[in-house]
Amino acid sequence: MYGYVKNNSLAYIDPWGLYIIVINDCKEGDLSKGVEKWTPDILYTADMIILDDNRKEIDRAENVASTFPNSTNGAIPLNTGTYHYTNRYGHHKGKDLGLNLVTPENIDKGWKKHRTVDGGKQFRNIHSGDRPDNRGSEGCITIRPDQWHNFTNYFFVFGKGGPTIGGQEYLLNEGTIELHRDKECKKQCDSNP
Repeated sequence: MYGYVKNNSLAYIDPWGLYIIVINDCKEGDLSKGVEKWTPDILYTADMIILDDNRKEIDRAENVASTFPNSTNGAIPLNTGTYHYTNRYGHHKGKDLGLNLVTPENIDKGWKKHRTVDGGKQFRNIHSGDRPDNRGSEGCITIRPDQWHNFTNYFFVFGKGGPTIGGQEYLLNEGTIELHRDKECKKQCDSNP
């Protein structure tokens, strides 16, 4: 299943970083707050669209991402807006695949450390959720674990000259992400007693 690449992961890759990722999450906020048992439909409410450099739609997927951190860790979600991304540093200090977002807070810091001196986030990533029932996010954008492989096929192309992540060399990929929160969502009732 390669929904993000129209079932053709060889034809639809982005080695030059010309694609735009558009993510639209719930305007009502994090639906998992106050819910005792988390499920993917509560955690991953954002839709994702991949556009080419002419803003022509390449692919679309519904309810595959989240722009909210875990509701129990007190992290602050990213602001809506436009960000630059790169695959240069990966996630977990290059151990795992992940896109890094350039924010006003990190643009001059070069992502040398994962945390600032005061313990706050120095940069945010797009990474796989930990599990279907836990985003594992401290403020990053997360992709449903069952959709992560499809997503990474777009942005991690084997080659030289870019990052080495998990022992594998990739081409450098950079581009733009637009983050919105104006999707109409309906909170489901928690069925747990």
